[in-house]
Amino acid sequence: ELKNYTVYHFNTEEKLFEKYGYPESESHIKEHHAFIDYLESINIFDLDENQDKAIADILKFIAKWIFKHINNSDTKYVGFLSEYI
Repeated sequence: ELKNYTVYHFNTEEKLFEKYGYPESESHIKEHHAFIDYLESINIFDLDENQDKAIADILKFIAKWIFKHINNSDTKYVGFLSEYI
């Protein structure tokens, strides 16, 4: 479910980038792809080995990634898109 929502959210952003010609879209989209790749790399069966640590590691990565992405990359496009929306 997390992956499905993430793909939906990123696709929405990327459509806005394309529609309004966001100049930094290529690097931003690369960040999106890297995050999706990470989500796809998670093997649910590996979680059974050491569930608490595995889940903590996943949550830590996701929280850090989202914080960094919103505060750095997303902040850049907000200013750009606010001229159009």
